[in-house]
Amino acid sequence: VLERWPSGVARHMVGLALVLQGRREEGIAYLREATTDDPKAHVALGQELFRDKNYAEAIVQLEAFARKQPMLLEVVSARMTMGLSFLQLKQYPASAREFARVLAMVPSHTDAHLGLGDALFRQEKYEEALSHYQTYLSRRPGSSDALTTSAIALAALGRTDEALTLFRTAAQLHP
Repeated sequence: VLERWPSGVARHMVGLALVLQGRREEGIAYLREATTDDPKAHVALGQELFRDKNYAEAIVQLEAFARKQPMLLEVVSARMTMGLSFLQLKQYPASAREFARVLAMVPSHTDAHLGLGDALFRQEKYEEALSHYQTYLSRRPGSSDALTTSAIALAALGRTDEALTLFRTAAQLHP
């Protein structure tokens, strides 16, 4: 396809195929080229950069996509990956903003509640974090990480008995 009809979409497809074959550097080079005229290539490139722990550049690519195509469904995953990237970079307000944007688009997005809870927790906004952890745990009650972080937030708020209950539940799930 690329030889007959060179285009960003074709470069995008070749880039993804190369990445899947384990030829990451070549694939990423094609994805970079594809971004010139295929906005969705920004998402693929951003997610590959995230996998490579190149969080700052992943954010640049994903934001470029969200700016160019704000109404496409892929914006949700782009913003989720941006939120996770900002968490890794310890830019917690920016992380919280991205997860909040996801929840504005998809209020039932379970993982966005966890991400927003984590971003708020790291800013010591424990009460706000707890509401998102509670939503997450109502859907995924077996998450010992979310239970433990919720317990720490409760302890920080002086709600010791509730914290102990969650710590015990987490320990029972994953001794």
